[in-house]
Amino acid sequence: MSKPKYFQIFNDNDKIVNILSNEDAGRLFKALFAFVNSGTEPDFSDNSALYITYTVISEQIKRDYKAYNHKCQVLKKNAKKRYDSANACKCSQ
Repeated sequence: MSKPKYFQIFNDNDKIVNILSNEDAGRLFKALFAFVNSGTEPDFSDNSALYITYTVISEQIKRDYKAYNHKCQVLKKNAKKRYDSANACKCSQ
């Protein structure tokens, strides 16, 4: 995964994050930043609640980023079509 400029945390994730202790919540968010910035996957095998919470949020980040990249490609393709069409009209005049 390339490095996005941002990632979303949805408000309804508070239900699973609030299960964690404050220390584990801090570990979670540091791990999410490491994942987004460098693709580093943490080892939370010692804490199943932390592992599950991280997995839910990181998978959502992956889906969001994939959808964003797809949308960018579609918009780029459509812009190229418009540009090519406008140039074709200018050339035929």
